[in-house]
Amino acid sequence: MDLQFLETAGKYGGLAGIALIVLLWIVRAVLKLQIFAKIRSRETYLTITLIIKCVSLITVVAIICWAVVALFSHGAEHPTNAAGAPVTPTPTAAPPRPLVVTNLPYDTGDMPSGQCADYSPWYKLCSDNQPANWAIVSHHFTLSGNRSCTSGWAECKKTVDTAAKVCYEFRMQGQSQECGHSGNTGIHNSQGHLDVSWQHPE
Repeated sequence: MDLQFLETAGKYGGLAGIALIVLLWIVRAVLKLQIFAKIRSRETYLTITLIIKCVSLITVVAIICWAVVALFSHGAEHPTNAAGAPVTPTPTAAPPRPLVVTNLPYDTGDMPSGQCADYSPWYKLCSDNQPANWAIVSHHFTLSGNRSCTSGWAECKKTVDTAAKVCYEFRMQGQSQECGHSGNTGIHNSQGHLDVSWQHPE
């Protein structure tokens, strides 16, 4: 048996019962009054009949209003498919957050070149780790100080280039012309600079 039908019938049956109790209470109260002793029996009957009709009309209107509201609200809150089974509403996805770009600089600080005509070891400069929903959209590496990537006495190369990380390596040659002087090693410092633009949700 349909439990929904039982629930609806119980509600409406209860309302009708309440209305009947109220109607009987009003009739009993009216009959206890002494006003009918002074009027003819037909007038008494018409008066009671009028009261019953008024209460009945009010009860019918109340039941109709409740039925309409209950049916429409129940249908809106609990939609069903063609088979009558409840349909679970699909949650509304939150709108995507707007994307912004954040520029972050990375630097090595002073790094020494090799002695005389020798090269230094390879130095490495990488971007740091960011959240998974951050992505690199552009990057630029420069070498400043005693040497630059285009001077001819330094080497610069990109070793990692992904959406999550970028790395460069560089090395510098020393100043060989200074090595003829006593105690001069020809070592000079240079600095690596990496500018990275990250795109991410606001």
